[in-house]
Amino acid sequence: MRKIGHRFLLVSAADQIALCKSNGNPQECGTDMQESSLGAPLDWDDTRLFLAVARAGQMLGASRTLGINQATLSRRIATLEAALGAKLIARRTHGSELTDAGRALLEALERVETEMLTVQVC
Repeated sequence: MRKIGHRFLLVSAADQIALCKSNGNPQECGTDMQESSLGAPLDWDDTRLFLAVARAGQMLGASRTLGINQATLSRRIATLEAALGAKLIARRTHGSELTDAGRALLEALERVETEMLTVQVC
């Protein structure tokens, strides 16, 4: 996933490698992409936590639903925001509100989640 403004582009690992090779030094483009110009891959667990906060509308409610400490949840969301280079959630006194980048990410992740739920093994 690569941030473009407030939109997120979902690309496969092969596409990431091709993008890396076309945008920079091909020798730096490995299959793990951790040293590439696209940055480290996202942690699916962090994105799952983001989905829970977005749906609950607050950190406390999401942490209770997930059964994890609120401080841990907040730290993991901050890690996701740092990885994407965008503020995703505006923390308020009573709840949380998604930023434009957060709403764009929510849309993208919900599409991925829908695709994952429709995968069937033949």
